[in-house]
Amino acid sequence: MNHFSHLQAILSHAPLPALGLAGIAALLSSLCSVLLLSASAWLISSAALHPPLYSLALAITLVRACGLGRAVFRYLERWLSHRAVFHAQENLRLRLYRKAAALLPLRSAGTGQAEFLHQLANGCDALRDCYLRALTPPVLALMLCLMGAAFLLPVTGTGTALLLPLLWLLHLLLPLLPHSADSPPHSHASIAYRALLSDTREGCLELYAAGSAPAAAKKLQDAAHALGSCQAKEAFRKNREDALLLFLRDVSFLIFFFRLGTATLDEIISGIDLAVYLLALQTILAELSPLSEAVRMGKKSIGAAEVILCLPPVEHPSRQGATAEALSCRQSNKAPHRISSPLLSVEGLEFSYIPGLPVFSGLRFSLYPGEKIAIVGESGCGKTTLGCLLLRLWEADQGCMQLRGKDYRQLSSEDIRSAFAPCLQGEYVFHHSTRENFRRLYPDIDEEAIWDALAQAQLKEEILQLPQALDSPLGENGGLLSGGQRQRLLVALALASPAPILLLDEPTAGLDKKTAHALMDGILSHRKERALIIITHDMVLADRMDRIYRMDAS
Repeated sequence: MNHFSHLQAILSHAPLPALGLAGIAALLSSLCSVLLLSASAWLISSAALHPPLYSLALAITLVRACGLGRAVFRYLERWLSHRAVFHAQENLRLRLYRKAAALLPLRSAGTGQAEFLHQLANGCDALRDCYLRALTPPVLALMLCLMGAAFLLPVTGTGTALLLPLLWLLHLLLPLLPHSADSPPHSHASIAYRALLSDTREGCLELYAAGSAPAAAKKLQDAAHALGSCQAKEAFRKNREDALLLFLRDVSFLIFFFRLGTATLDEIISGIDLAVYLLALQTILAELSPLSEAVRMGKKSIGAAEVILCLPPVEHPSRQGATAEALSCRQSNKAPHRISSPLLSVEGLEFSYIPGLPVFSGLRFSLYPGEKIAIVGESGCGKTTLGCLLLRLWEADQGCMQLRGKDYRQLSSEDIRSAFAPCLQGEYVFHHSTRENFRRLYPDIDEEAIWDALAQAQLKEEILQLPQALDSPLGENGGLLSGGQRQRLLVALALASPAPILLLDEPTAGLDKKTAHALMDGILSHRKERALIIITHDMVLADRMDRIYRMDAS
């Protein structure tokens, strides 16, 4: 759709009859302002000549009437326009939100849900402001300029009188001129920042667990600086345009002043008439000042119309099935060599979400370097909660946890998390590409290491089949991947970590037996002598571990 079509869409949703009545009230209010200053100028100038009091009675009455009329008509204009526009906005929001509810959850890689809803809400607000501030001011100013030109024509001549309509036209055209394309528009930068903010918020636990929160915070800060830079450039451009238009109004006023002054010296008009003309002219010129902002509001509304009045169809692409082939690999059955002290030890651990109702208590186990253990138990016994406690995402109520012989309470959260390569349930997949997901967690990772981790997770071939391979968008929270593909991507992200302990929570969940077996072969054969903790319900998988710890519900 072109801009004219968008403008038609905007007008089709506008409460035009009510806005027409509001425009008439606004015109009457502006005419009262012009008459108020004109009558005041005539009254003050005439009173200086000490005429009889009765000759001033009409002017005094006119000043009072215009003062009251300006306030009454201004209030009427505000009441009519706001009442109609807010009612129209309410109906538009309800209609759009019903349409959005039918489209969500989005499966398009180009738009996230937070970004989509932000565009809808901002678009409704932009249309509301357009109806209030962009439609009426240009029409009102044009009518005043035409009336003013007709009023000045007998005194200043055609060329000078036409300055008013020309000024009106310049106030509309100057804000429409294209500006520098060196930086993205403010609206695009705002959407990009909000999308990144939402993405980072959803994946904050994964970023903290990987120790990449500072890098993510810096990236978010850079996006905020980019948005601030766009806002500063846009403000500078607006101020420059407004300053130029103010200069043109002042120059035009001086031209009118010269022409009217010449007419006064030639005795075409009197000194009293000069004061009336000048104050009336000043009032009309003041009505031109809101036009530049009205044009900008109209441009913004046309962009909003493209989003909210002509919503494109949102595609729901079919998900690819999990069909990874098993990789040939070597598997060592050698039992780990025990050393005197464990890599990780837990003694008397207790945790509860609700005081007095512990999820588990008295929990104890140990993990030695290179050892692989399984944590099994019924649903609700606290297996995933244990994983969060090991990463110090929460603090235990009681008990002692030690890493390399040092108590958790003596270590920083960063030191603890740097020892784990986690894959917990409910982890977030960032909105962009596979490459971006790896680099969010490991900013310095190279492409070879990414492919190696994907191969271990049995996902390499399926990523290669995507249109842009590593750079193909994955959708919000991995929405364009199947459940099995998404699970294997999370495992691959954990395998890419250099941490000495792999912590995998249900790594084979949602996978068929063949793919699950191949995935575990890849994990076990390429874990590079790292210790492994598997949280699982799969007893076949648990039997492949060196030791099995069973958790019972408290």
